[in-house]
Amino acid sequence: RRPARSRREDIRGRMLGAMAMLLRAAILVLAVSVASAANVPIENGVYKLEKDTFDTMVNKYPLVMVKFYAPWCGHCKAMVPAYEKDARKLKTISETARLAKVDATAEKALAEKFEVTGFPTLLVFKGGELFGTYSGGRDKGDFVAYMQSMSYPAPIGLIVRGFLALQSVYKDFVRLFLPAQLAPYRKLVLSAFPVFLVLPVVFLMLPLVLLCRRGKGESDRGRSAQPSKRPGGRSSSPVPKRGAGDKASAQAEGQEGDSVAEAAAATPAAEPKREGEKKED
Repeated sequence: RRPARSRREDIRGRMLGAMAMLLRAAILVLAVSVASAANVPIENGVYKLEKDTFDTMVNKYPLVMVKFYAPWCGHCKAMVPAYEKDARKLKTISETARLAKVDATAEKALAEKFEVTGFPTLLVFKGGELFGTYSGGRDKGDFVAYMQSMSYPAPIGLIVRGFLALQSVYKDFVRLFLPAQLAPYRKLVLSAFPVFLVLPVVFLMLPLVLLCRRGKGESDRGRSAQPSKRPGGRSSSPVPKRGAGDKASAQAEGQEGDSVAEAAAATPAAEPKREGEKKED
C-alpha cells in the first residue's frame, strides 16, 4: 500500500510541476508580447514599425494598414496629414483596426519581403496575413472608410470597397479637369458623386421602361378593337353567312316584291263615292 500511495503522489507532483512550467511559459510569452507592443513608437496616432515589431503588430490587431514610405517621396509627404488624422480617428472608433508605417529606406528587409518597389505602398493585413494592396483615395476619411469595410460581411464589404474605388477614380477625374482655383465648384462636383453614379443606371433602365409602356399601349389598343357588349349584357352575335341556295331564294323574294310593287302602282286608285251614293247605300 505504501509504495502505491507514493507512486500516486509522485505522479501528482509531476503533473503539478508540468502545469506550473506551462503557466510560467505562458506568462513569459504574454509579458514579452506586451513589452514588444508597448515599445512600438506612435507618431500622431500612426504606429512606426520596425523589423522586430512588425509581426507583433499585425498579429495583435485583426486589421492593420501599413504604409511603406521614403522620407524623400513627395507623394508620401502629401498624404501625411490625412493619414495621421484617420489614424487618430480610427483609434477612437475601433479597437481592432490600426494604421502603421514603415520607413522602407531604413527597413529594407521588410520592403524586400513584401516586394515594395514604389512609394507610398499601402498594404492591408487581416488576421496576421497579407490581405491586399490599398489603391483607393488618399483624402481624409478614405482610410477609415476602407478599414471599416474590412469588418463588414464579405458581400457587403466587397460592395463598399468597390464604391470607394469608383469614388477615388471620380475624385482624380474631377481634380484633373477642375483646377484648384475653382475650389468651391470642385467641392460641389465632388459631393455630387452619388448622382453621377446613379445616372448610368437610369440611362440603362430608361429604354426598358419605354418598351414596357409601348407594349402596354399596344395591348390596350388591341382590347379596344374587340367587339363591345350590348347594354343588356349580351354581346352582338355575328351575322350568319349565307350559302348559294340562300342567296338564290333572297334574289327570288326580291324579284317578287318588285313585281307586286309595280302592279300596285299600275292599278288606278278607286274614286271616292259621292255623298248621294253613300246615302243611297
